[in-house]
Amino acid sequence: MACLFTSPTAECEHILMADLVPGDLVLGRMGVTTVVAVQHKGVDRTAEILTFHTADGAHDGAISMTPDHGIFVDGHLVAAAEVKVGSLLSTGTVKHITQSEDTIINAVTADGTIIADGILAASNPLWIASLTVDAPLARAVVNAVLFAVGDVDSVVAGFAKVAAMLAVTMLAVKTLSSPQVSA
Repeated sequence: MACLFTSPTAECEHILMADLVPGDLVLGRMGVTTVVAVQHKGVDRTAEILTFHTADGAHDGAISMTPDHGIFVDGHLVAAAEVKVGSLLSTGTVKHITQSEDTIINAVTADGTIIADGILAASNPLWIASLTVDAPLARAVVNAVLFAVGDVDSVVAGFAKVAAMLAVTMLAVKTLSSPQVSA
């Protein structure tokens, strides 16, 4: 669940990540931030999922993510696979970890972070988050590409879509800049 705001000063409304859309306002590391893209929303891709439980019970104080997703542990950004029982998340100490396979959804935010189920995480896998969370210019470039690409199943599909968009753009520019021959 994410904390959705109808305006920067509104009260938080808890909403499923799958119900988020680009432009929504959610809670991130520095306060209210904007959802730039929601990846895997229309793809129904399944993957290995780790669920970190910070309180007793199945759903109290728990967050689920893929092993490569970025999460803040003991104040540092790491891959979810590095979280261990006893690690400190923003809602408390990890009591136990469960593994499963489930569909995935990923809300990418303007500030590169999101608070989901009360727990601070990056809004990207660690390999992207480590380059962007504390680098506003790099984050802006990555977010612009993710916004343009939209919902894709993989990085390869995203690069293919970007390459196709660039090819069409270059062809259009070439066509528009070519002298027109009239008969």
